Amino acid sequence: MKLSTIISLAFIVTAIILAIGGSAYQYSESNKLLKGHVERKLEAIAESRTEHIQTYLDQNVEILKLITSRSKLRDTLKQYNEDPSSDKIDAMLRILEDAKDPIEEIERICVFGLDGNVIASTNNDFCGDDILNKTFFITGKEINQVHFAKDGDGYKIFVSGPFVLDGNLIGVGMMVIGLDYFESILFDRTGLLETGEVLAGIDIGGEKSFLSKSRFESENFGVQEEYFTGASMKEALGKNEGIYYIKDYRNVFVIAVTRYIDLSFEGNKEVLGIVSKIDEEEALGTQRIILLKVAVYMILLLIIIALVVSYFLSRFISRSLSRLTSDVDEITKGKLDIQLSSSDIFEVQNLTDSLNRILASLKLAILKTGVSKSELGIGEAVEAKEKAESALERKEKETQTILDAIPAWVFYKDKENRFLRVNKAFADVMKLPKEKLEGKSCSDLYPKAQAEAFWKDDKEVIASGKSKIGIIESMDSPNGKVWVKTDKILYRDDKGEVIGIIGFSVDISEQKKLEEKLKVGVKKVARKKVNKSVGKK
Repeated sequence: MKLSTIISLAFIVTAIILAIGGSAYQYSESNKLLKGHVERKLEAIAESRTEHIQTYLDQNVEILKLITSRSKLRDTLKQYNEDPSSDKIDAMLRILEDAKDPIEEIERICVFGLDGNVIASTNNDFCGDDILNKTFFITGKEINQVHFAKDGDGYKIFVSGPFVLDGNLIGVGMMVIGLDYFESILFDRTGLLETGEVLAGIDIGGEKSFLSKSRFESENFGVQEEYFTGASMKEALGKNEGIYYIKDYRNVFVIAVTRYIDLSFEGNKEVLGIVSKIDEEEALGTQRIILLKVAVYMILLLIIIALVVSYFLSRFISRSLSRLTSDVDEITKGKLDIQLSSSDIFEVQNLTDSLNRILASLKLAILKTGVSKSELGIGEAVEAKEKAESALERKEKETQTILDAIPAWVFYKDKENRFLRVNKAFADVMKLPKEKLEGKSCSDLYPKAQAEAFWKDDKEVIASGKSKIGIIESMDSPNGKVWVKTDKILYRDDKGEVIGIIGFSVDISEQKKLEEKLKVGVKKVARKKVNKSVGKK
């Protein structure tokens, strides 16, 4: 193999390894940046929705505070507690209706007595209800607080807080608000693409439920525990804020960010979970394909650069070696006055310096002994070498010419079952150039069974040291099945060592056909004689 080829291959292999490694690293780092970008975007969405919901809940608390702080309402409630009457209830209702009308989301406002009974409500259906043991009532006697509770077919927002007059608790106020505006915050699709969504869930004392519909489900999930087990909402309701790569309720891989709002009070657990998520394929799939394409282009570019660099580098190195080889050839021809060319390559220059020292020593020997170059025999040796090579080449050509003139198929094979040389007749019957046949084994040219039979004969000749003459066998050829008669003799080198066999094959297909016809004719004649003898009797 040429040095230039070795250098080129070394550069290409190195470039491929570096390109694949570098591209893999670049893809990994770019993928991390891409994921980081998507994660930050989802975190911003989750944070924005959570803050919006918190602000909305706080606004409703402030509304309730304004209602419970109305002097006329508090005075009327105090009077009612001292002397209950329907006119006082009507007075409180007018104040409550006046507070409710401007705000569409408020479904009803109620005033509770300290005994837990509804005193006044903008919805008469709830008047007289006993809510003494309800969480929002117990909490509302102490602070203004938001709760989520079932009301009718679904959940609603309950805001409760105390009526205080002159430092004394005189009742509890409550607002019930539908989830329309709450859901509108969640359903804002800004930045969520086609598969993104924001979900809200509630955990009240261990009972979990979704508060919003999914974009991909026709109905509310309700209290379906399987949607919470191992899911991102479970993490949110467990007060774990983070980023998760998991399967969602559709069994689809998503990127999810969790946030929560803690509404618990004095041992009453209530957590509002917020999850913003998007399908991983939509968020990262297209960009990952682009990253892969960039990685492939980088690999191809580096390979092209390596090819160009290796070409010029190999030219640079091989040029110096070629000049040195040419100079050494001149020395072998007896030209001792030659000056070896210098090289910019350190190793090649070292070799040149060594040869210059050898050449100088040779010149010094000539001067000291007074012997001429012709007497040293350098020129004659070179001339003899060239003549020997020329004679060998001529002999090879003559041998091949003789072989090609033989009508029999002649072939030389080594001990490894490979063809070393074939003549023209063998190449013609195989319909392949001699160069394509030389170096091939029998198994490359013949069916397995036939190749093994030929190789068996060869091994017997090599092992026994005796020729096999007159082997008659069939052979598959490109022209079809033929019958051949083959002789195989030992092939020895100049030292007499057996190095293979020489075979001579002759096509006897026509002879075999004649023999078959002769056999058929003999049988016919014999049958006629038998028939005649039987007829005479």
